[in-house]
Order: sequence, then C-alpha cells, then structure tokens
Amino acid sequence: MVSEWNFYEAKVYIFKRIENELPDGLYYHGLAHTKDVLLWAEQFARIEGVTKQDLIMVKTAAAYHDSGFIFQYEKNEPIGVKIAWNYLPKCGYSNREIERISEVIMATQMKSANGKVIQIPNKSDLLQRVICDADLNYLGREDFFGISENLRLELKKYGKFFSKKDWIRGNIEFLKNHNYFSNAAKLLRDEGKIRNLNLLEKMVFV
Repeated sequence: MVSEWNFYEAKVYIFKRIENELPDGLYYHGLAHTKDVLLWAEQFARIEGVTKQDLIMVKTAAAYHDSGFIFQYEKNEPIGVKIAWNYLPKCGYSNREIERISEVIMATQMKSANGKVIQIPNKSDLLQRVICDADLNYLGREDFFGISENLRLELKKYGKFFSKKDWIRGNIEFLKNHNYFSNAAKLLRDEGKIRNLNLLEKMVFV
C-alpha cells in the first residue's frame, strides 16, 4: 500500500509539470486551482471519515485531475489518467491503486444530461463525490466572483466568448442545476452557493 511519502513524490512531480508546462491563458485551470482542489478534497474526505488509504487515493486524483491540460483543453481528463499511469508506478503505486485513482479523476468530467451540463459521479463512490465537490467548491465561497471571471477570460482565450450579462445568466443556470454530493460539501458550501446565486440574480437587473 502506498504511503504519504509516495503521494508526496507524486505530487511534487505533477505540480512541477503543471507549473512549467501549462499553456498560456489558463487563468482558471492553473496550479492554484489544482492546489485548491487538493486542499478541499482532503478536507471533505477527512470530514467524511475516509480511511488513510482512501485519503491518499483522492489526494492523488486531485493532484492529477487537471494535468491533461498540459496537452489539450477539451476532454483532458483521459490525458490526466495517462499521465498518472505513466508516472505513478515510479512512485510505488500499484496497478489496482492507479485504476482507483483513474476512476476518481474521470468523475470530474462535465457531461450533458437532461439539458444540463454537470458532473455525474457514481453516487455509491464517496471518493468520486468528494473530488467533484472539491473541484467546484468555489461555487459556495466568497471568492466565487473573481474565480468565475478568471474562467470567463480563460474560455475567451480558447475561443468561447461570453458577454458579462450572458456570463451572469449562464452562472445562474449552472448554480441552479448544480448539487453538492457529499455531506461535508453540503455543510460547508450550500449556504454560500445560495448567497452567490441570489447575488447573481440581482446583478441581472443592474
């Protein structure tokens, strides 16, 4: 079984690659976002009471979940999985452990379902639910608006332009369609998300 030292080695490697190899214009999906997801994946997982080994699994998945952006913008999650398979064996991770980490990484994909663009983790898989909540935990934070603007600028850089009004309307729809999956995220982020949604709805009429 892997240890915290194995995770540390894996984290140092991928953080260095993300910092040095990401293309320009990733104002949202940069190293700061990866560190934030790692922080909150650990916090939510601890609140949920996961085992020590599961904690290492979700932390490793969080560290690698956006590494695919090094190579491509769209559908980057499978690329992140390939990066994990290429390097994690060198850090002492077994094939079974990497398979588990890969499942958790892939849960962060955005998918279309019933006219909504959402993440769809396996509801019986706590680690998948935790990483999805960590990935979007900013929706319920006070720094939501600054982070959201960074995402708008990033999308513009990659060919998807939204006026500020259209962006506000899109965020309203996204927040209405979004639900946190873990009890920890619901406890810590639901109230803030409702507050941000109310502020967005007021901004539409300004």
